[in-house]
Amino acid sequence: MADNRARYVALAAALPGFTARGKKSRYTVINGNMFAFVDPEGRVRVRLGVEEGAAVEAENGTGPVGQYGSVMHGYAPLPHAVLEADVEATGFLADAEALKPK
Repeated sequence: MADNRARYVALAAALPGFTARGKKSRYTVINGNMFAFVDPEGRVRVRLGVEEGAAVEAENGTGPVGQYGSVMHGYAPLPHAVLEADVEATGFLADAEALKPK
């Protein structure tokens, strides 16, 4: 899944004002709020609205995103197929600007 990390960094760099931060765990912020990250297994997680996140989980048959034993409400896994389709993945990242700060 190291290729997911590289793909994530490239997608973030393609959007004006976005950069992937962190050395070990890559993440992206906007307006001071984290909205996407690559987990230790190399899976990309994005912050979506509650309804949109539930729809993505249902569509892809995944459960809620968890990190270090805690559920990260509002985050959903970005399917590998979406990550490979630059246009759709970039849309997920760009939509982060519309999210309310946590």
